[in-house]
Amino acid sequence: MGNRSGNWRKKRYRLFKAQGGLCYWCGTPMQELEFMEAGRRVPGYACTLDHVPSRVLAKLNGIRCKTVAACQTCNGKRAAEEHEQIELVRRHLTP
Repeated sequence: MGNRSGNWRKKRYRLFKAQGGLCYWCGTPMQELEFMEAGRRVPGYACTLDHVPSRVLAKLNGIRCKTVAACQTCNGKRAAEEHEQIELVRRHLTP
């Protein structure tokens, strides 16, 4: 598991650098946080990986998703919005 998280960390850092340290969605300067203590909230300005579209929506639509560097605030907002969309689709499809 450690190697896998190390790969994600490297990918996040590459995207962070490629985007000039700016969030893909809002353009806010982000901070690359190397390590977080367990149980601590990730600050809104922290650099995170965001899947476009989300992995769930990509799977539902049979398409591939790409990853971008996004601030925690934007990533969290998008996740909440997409969760609502997925729930609406599920309710609509459930007899």
